[in-house]
Amino acid sequence: MLANGYLNSKWNTTEFIISNLDANWNLPAELNDRKSFLTAGTMHNFSYLGGIIGMIYGIIYQLKIKKASAQHRV
Repeated sequence: MLANGYLNSKWNTTEFIISNLDANWNLPAELNDRKSFLTAGTMHNFSYLGGIIGMIYGIIYQLKIKKASAQHRV
């Protein structure tokens, strides 16, 4: 998912989409490369989304295995 966050941040443009937004974010005062900082932040945030998707998939997979195992015993 980390790659997904990076690709979403670079999707069909040479400019970073979020860095073009006129948002009033609390960024460090000594920040030299705003674009790279926001790209890294986007990848970080999308990694949480990947974790949630993986967790949901894993739970569904475990429930299917449990159901198949219970039917096999009967």
